[in-house]
Amino acid sequence: MHAMNQAQHIIVIGSGISGLAAAWLLSQRYRVTLIEKNGYFGGHTNTIELEEENKLLAIDTGFIVYNQPNYPHLSQLFNHLGVHTQPTSMSFAASINDGELEYAGTSVNTLFGQRKNIISLSYWRMLREIVRFNQLAKQDLKKQIPIDITLDDYLEYHQFSYQLQQQYLLPMAAAIWSCPDETMLQFPACSFLQFFANHGLLNINDRPQWRTVTQGSYQYIKALLQIFKGELLTNEPATQVHRQKHQIIVTTSKQKISCDQVVFACHADEVLPILNNPTPEEQQVLSAFSYQENVAYLHTDQHLMPKQQRVWSSWNYLKSQQYNVAQSSVSVTYWMNLLQQLECRKNYFVSLNPFTLPKDSHIIREITYHHPVFTVNALKAQLLIPTLQGKQNTWFCGSYCGYGFHEDGLQSAIAVANQLNCSAPWEQSQSVKQQ
Repeated sequence: MHAMNQAQHIIVIGSGISGLAAAWLLSQRYRVTLIEKNGYFGGHTNTIELEEENKLLAIDTGFIVYNQPNYPHLSQLFNHLGVHTQPTSMSFAASINDGELEYAGTSVNTLFGQRKNIISLSYWRMLREIVRFNQLAKQDLKKQIPIDITLDDYLEYHQFSYQLQQQYLLPMAAAIWSCPDETMLQFPACSFLQFFANHGLLNINDRPQWRTVTQGSYQYIKALLQIFKGELLTNEPATQVHRQKHQIIVTTSKQKISCDQVVFACHADEVLPILNNPTPEEQQVLSAFSYQENVAYLHTDQHLMPKQQRVWSSWNYLKSQQYNVAQSSVSVTYWMNLLQQLECRKNYFVSLNPFTLPKDSHIIREITYHHPVFTVNALKAQLLIPTLQGKQNTWFCGSYCGYGFHEDGLQSAIAVANQLNCSAPWEQSQSVKQQ
């Protein structure tokens, strides 16, 4: 625990799930200022409001889904805020080489959405390999895979086919982490397999029930901001953080603000450019993280979905022979009508890095996101993050501390708050029960 005078001022930089949660928790005890560079609070929680036939639609474009077993803190946060959620379908489809191969895992009908695959020996070989991969992954996880083994190493060691990689594993992984194929192959195998195991992806059945926030994920942002007791600054990027002996000066695009403690809740690669005189340890850890730029389009153009409508799923991975997306980015389309149970006439889609753009008349919004890329070096750096915390009254939180998802960001924010003698309400109730 970190001893602090309760009158101290803390600045939190960044208002994604990590920054919002940290600011809210710390504002229960301290004076807090939350600084956000964008014109809205929430980071990847970015809900777009549309009107169709006099009905308001709230469509998510970044954070969309969660499940209770793997997102315990987020589930508790939603309960605490009184945010309503609803079950959703987390079906997955792949359309490879301009629709030459298409399938979805929802049912036998969608697995053989292309009837020619019923008599395709190569397709049956892939299905058998999926079963083999799942079995071996479960066995190997019990043995503790060394941190230096990449997914590429693992697949080569077990002699899995190029077909399994390109037509099943990498499409699914790329859709989850929003990273191109060659980046995913450098992902640490231990983390990759553990994530698949945690989310039931190594099982045919027994997968967790996924959920979405009713009427858009920005509902929890609104609820958090209502109970936040500090000062909010938006459209005001932090440009420099200068740590002095008795205070920290944060320079923004508009002013200089002094504080006693600073929490970096921005992306890891945004810290070093603004942190004056970082320590060698901060340099080493934070420089190990890199990010993948992904451009998202909210649109109504169904040409960016699988050709066979019977395989349309919540997540749809598309790969074209004409455009080698594996070398640059991943192309995934989310079918928002299915994911959010939208009650409307049109089909709405969110496409990440489409290899052909939606038609202009169908584009509603274009948004650029950045997702953390996990390498062996990044995983090693994660283990060192706790050693940075609190040094020179500086703290770090973000989804890069875990697997890159909402739960990881929230968990890291709670960890920082705990060290500053603050806790989440559900942690307090659990400690009372245990007494």
